[in-house]
Amino acid sequence: YLRYLSVVETSRYFYTLGILSDIDRNVRAYEQEHNLLLLSDTTELLNRVIDGSDTPFVYEKIGTRIDNLMIDEFQDTSNMQWANFSPLFKDSLDRGKNSLIVGDVKQSIYRFRLACPELFMEKYDTYTTEDSENQKIELHKNFRSRKEVLFDVNFIFRKIMHRNLGNVEYDDN
Repeated sequence: YLRYLSVVETSRYFYTLGILSDIDRNVRAYEQEHNLLLLSDTTELLNRVIDGSDTPFVYEKIGTRIDNLMIDEFQDTSNMQWANFSPLFKDSLDRGKNSLIVGDVKQSIYRFRLACPELFMEKYDTYTTEDSENQKIELHKNFRSRKEVLFDVNFIFRKIMHRNLGNVEYDDN
């Protein structure tokens, strides 16, 4: 029955998938003909250029050091994106500078652009909330969602992740 439902749902979008495939093929041909590169392809290109180097020449070529970095919506970061940026973070931290990653794993359910929620959780587990050199700061108030919504989200995520991810409470002040 599950396979049957999967086939039914897939067949509903089969024609659309064909159109999207044609569009992609035409965009790729246009790129090649005009010597262009889509922004979405830069992550893979940069990853090939860096190729696991500690201090990639690409970053040295910009002629300056980046002292502080911030990645917002870190839950949407892919492994390849992190591989591209982690040398910058490491260099910054090694020089005693501060950098910041911000995110909420509860927003990573869509796996936007190959996002890797496990990467976020690895970083989340690395840092403590105590006063230390590398510190995790949790925000516990939400001013945008009703408390009933937050209660349900917290309940679901405790069940899915088998762990407490810092409950966010509603504050109407």
